[in-house]
Parts: sequence; C-alpha cells; structure tokens
Amino acid sequence: MALRLIEVFIPEGRLGLALSVLEEQETVSCWHEALADGHAQLHILARAEHSEGITDALVNVLSTQDRFRVISLPVSASIPRVEDKEPKTEETPSQVSGIDETRSEDESKEEKKPGRISRDEMYAEATENLRTSWQNTILVILSAVVAAIGLSRSNPALVIGSMVIAPLLGPNVALSLATTLGDLELARRALKEVGLRVGIALLFSMLTGLVFGLDPSSGEVLIRTQVEATDIVVALAAGSAGTLALTVGAPTALIGVMVAVALLPPLVTLGMLLGAGLLEPARGALLLLLVNLICINLSGVITFIAVGVRPGRWYEAKRAARAVRVSMIIWVSLLLLLVFVILGQKWGL
Repeated sequence: MALRLIEVFIPEGRLGLALSVLEEQETVSCWHEALADGHAQLHILARAEHSEGITDALVNVLSTQDRFRVISLPVSASIPRVEDKEPKTEETPSQVSGIDETRSEDESKEEKKPGRISRDEMYAEATENLRTSWQNTILVILSAVVAAIGLSRSNPALVIGSMVIAPLLGPNVALSLATTLGDLELARRALKEVGLRVGIALLFSMLTGLVFGLDPSSGEVLIRTQVEATDIVVALAAGSAGTLALTVGAPTALIGVMVAVALLPPLVTLGMLLGAGLLEPARGALLLLLVNLICINLSGVITFIAVGVRPGRWYEAKRAARAVRVSMIIWVSLLLLLVFVILGQKWGL
C-alpha cells in the first residue's frame, strides 16, 4: 500500500481551521508542531489515493495565507504498519437523517476512483520528464543510431535494443496530462519537447540513410512502411500503459519501451528513407508515425479521464473540459483522415 507524508506550513492562527478541514478527510495519522516564526507545521500520513483530496481541501481554504505551502513525500515504510481497512457499509448520520450534503456527490465519486497518486505528483513527474538535458539528447541520438543500424542490417535485436534507451514516453504523457488539465503552458512545453526529440532522431536517421543508404525491401523496413489495424491497437495500448504507469507512480522505464515501439522504428525508418532519397516508401513510414503519435495521445487523454484526473478548481475544470473536447475532436478527426488516406492507398484510389 502506497503512503504519502503531507507536510503543510501555515500561520499558527490558522491551525484550527486546517484541523477542522482534515476531520472530513481520510487520513492515517496527523500531528502538528509550532515553528519559531509564528507558523505551524502539520504532518499528515495518508494513503496515496487520498492525498489529492487532502491537498485540494487544504488549498481551497488556506492557499491565500502567508507562506502557505504543501509538500507531499513518498513513504517507504511506516511503523506500526498501516493495515488495509474493510470498506464501511453502515449508514452515516447524514444518510439516516436524509440530509443531502453538498460534498456527498464528490465524496461518492472519490470512493469510486481507482487507486492512484495525486494530480500534483503526476504534474511534478510530467514536468521533470520535460527537461531538455544533454542526457536525454544523447539517449535520443544513441537510440536513433542503434535503430538505424538494426534496420540497415535487418537485425530485430538491435531495433528492440534501441527502444529500451529511447526517452519518448515523458513528453507524450505530459501532453496528454496537459490536455486533461487544460494547462496550456504544460502543453506548450510538451509539444516543444516532443518536436525536439523527434527532430533529433529524424535528423540523425537522415544522415545515416544519406551515408549508408537503406534497402526498402528489407523485412524490418517493410513492416514499418505499411500501416495495419494492429499498429493502431499497439499505439493505443502504448499510450494507455504509459499513462497508467504515471497515475500509479510506477517506474516508467519498461513502460516507455511500449511508446518507443510505436514511435522510434517508424521515425528512424522515415529518416533513413528520406536520407536515401526513397520518397515513396518514406510516405508509408510517415503515415505510420503520425497514426502512432495520434493514437498515443488520444488514449492517454482517455485514460487520464477514466481514472478521474481533473483540475482542483471549478474554473479550471471548465477550461479543461473545453480543452478535452477540442483535443478529442482534433485527434479523432486526424486519425480518421489518416485512415482514409491509408485505405485509399491500399484500394488504389
């Protein structure tokens, strides 16, 4: 069971208000201490799936206070152990009296949510994966080079190995999260990083194709210049798996291979074919790459919505709902357009 230690810093005079807010939340343990500068520090131990509700409730009533801050830390172990509790089935006082409390609908939704980490943890992880660093740049270059060699030698082991080191998961999942939250700044950064990493891999692939050429009849190349229905299924599964890994705080190294499966081989194939001057098969690789990009982001948004990720404030929720509608229309329309183009090619239209 994943636990979080939530540290809250507030003016000492607001401690009573904070404690009253916590009475309505699911916590494992809570204690506090006075600080030397007239502030207080709350320590809250809670299950990971309850941390979002706790932080949202505190932010809603205390965010305007001087030096207010909430810090969420993962807990490796807690002694005594925190045991799982059986869900309560008895009626609450409000149910007995028939009172329809304003929070009852939200609380029932919260109980139905699958276990996941908080929205703020996802956001922090997503932004960390968007850092433009020399390490990520080198990994992109290395993955492109290894994939290019694997394609030119028709060696599937090398192609698979290139997927392991390709850092393509983070920016695409961050873009899906930005769409779900209606966060334009995060979306801008995610699009920039997607373009940068894809551009670097494409450039080095083109250089490799220009120097060494590429046999378009090779089996490893042929399967990446033709789009099949199974490719769409793989891309949808990859986007959903990467998103789920983020929502539960799971290590994303191996999950990232799934996204690399959908993106890296057709991307490198496209670059090498362009570098070798083989424009006709390059068009097939481009179609596969675009279909995979669209499917990964489409399934990412759907998965975030399915697990209950949404902004914390009502005005942000309206903006996010609008962003989701617009993005879904765009992604689905582009996917249908590409499917029509692919079918037209197969039918000779």
